[in-house]
Amino acid sequence: MEGKLRLSDAIVYLCFGILGGVFLASLFGIATALISGTVLCLGWLIFIRKHIFVVSILIPGFALGLFGMNLELHFIGAQYPDHFKGSAAVIGDPVMKSDYQRVILEPIDSENSHKRLIAFTPLYPRFQSQDRLYVECILKKPENKNDGFDYVRYLAKDGIYRICAKASLKPLNNGQRAHSAFLFDLKRKIENSIERSLPEPESSYLAGLLLGGSDRLPKDIAEAFRLTGTTHTVAVSGHNITIIAGAISVFLLFCGMWRKQAFWFSVIGIVSFVYCIGAPSSAVRAAIMAICVLWAAKNGRLANSGKALLFAATAMVMWSPLILIYDVGFQLSFLATLGIVYIYAPLAEKLDISRDFLELRSIILITFSAQIAVAGIIIYQFGAFSPYSLAVNFIILPLIPVIMLIGFIMIVLSFVSMAFAQPFAIGVWALLHFEIETIEFFSHIPYVNIGIENVSAAWLALYYIFIAGIIIYLQKPRMLYPEK
Repeated sequence: MEGKLRLSDAIVYLCFGILGGVFLASLFGIATALISGTVLCLGWLIFIRKHIFVVSILIPGFALGLFGMNLELHFIGAQYPDHFKGSAAVIGDPVMKSDYQRVILEPIDSENSHKRLIAFTPLYPRFQSQDRLYVECILKKPENKNDGFDYVRYLAKDGIYRICAKASLKPLNNGQRAHSAFLFDLKRKIENSIERSLPEPESSYLAGLLLGGSDRLPKDIAEAFRLTGTTHTVAVSGHNITIIAGAISVFLLFCGMWRKQAFWFSVIGIVSFVYCIGAPSSAVRAAIMAICVLWAAKNGRLANSGKALLFAATAMVMWSPLILIYDVGFQLSFLATLGIVYIYAPLAEKLDISRDFLELRSIILITFSAQIAVAGIIIYQFGAFSPYSLAVNFIILPLIPVIMLIGFIMIVLSFVSMAFAQPFAIGVWALLHFEIETIEFFSHIPYVNIGIENVSAAWLALYYIFIAGIIIYLQKPRMLYPEK
């Protein structure tokens, strides 16, 4: 009965309406989306005449989605001053390239509220996250140069609407930094401790695992990670945070913690990780979704956490509508989390893996579920697929929580004495070396990375229709015999 629709179900339909509005407006424009939505609703009311209450909830949700997207497009097309002079804070660590650095700036003075700016400056002087600078530059509107890639909206999804051209960046008051800069100083100390304790490339790999950043690895090692589909382990992405958070959680449960204790330790670890790397928006969004799953697992209701995940994702899309289409990191984190909720949870029940040695089967199944869920979008977005990716991840991911734990102990002890840290450095080096050797071995196998050109949106839709069919099949017992 429609009159007995629960509040949570009504919010689900509202979320679907919002996401539908943003999706259509992103692809086809506000006018086309509005006309399409109106035609669909009228057709439903005239010809189907069922579930009218559901349609009455979808309509305002759809309108909210269109409103959010229209507001975002307004910011993109708004008029901004031609020049910027004032103080700004560096957001996140600058991205270092061969001959320049890419710096994201956030104006501090209220009268200079131009949202965020992006500047391309020489490699020196180098800046750090949270540095406060005096900035002078010419503001230019970004332009789309490559067919098929909307650079303007790609920047706008992170609140960047202007390029800071011919920028002059000068530190304020002898390198004044924001009050939260102590966390970034701690990050530097951790990096220095790892460099003193371990040789290359093991030191770069551990720094990537603990602090994020695939650009830390030597080029040949980074290429091996790319070819084998394991870059996510050291990348600041939703895919990485979701898988690592799940692996750490089951590892803590194996160590004897209760679900509540494992949940809080995992949340503290996730929040600290995201904050120490500068809290980029992509990592914040991924952390929120990972915490939703951990919260559901804490309460023993992982398979029923889909609604919480949908609410969180919809709130993020309403805050920044462009992420739905133009942020691959958001897509990967959302899909990886969905995979854990709707593939891992029912498979774990079917295979009865509540007790297994070192929780290895749980970690492997989490990896499998997330990889299956993101495979379609990876092939579509990057035009490549590694047939050995699952096998490599099965080998390396179960060891990552152990590596992170031993590495953390090594770093803490190194602040006291390098002699105390040395035994742990030897142990973590052995594990890191094994993982790097494994990845390099698989990277030299023929057909390690298969290029797939001209992947169409229709293929992507068919892939996820197939995945949806698998999920429905796995959920059948729950639908037929729901929990009372």
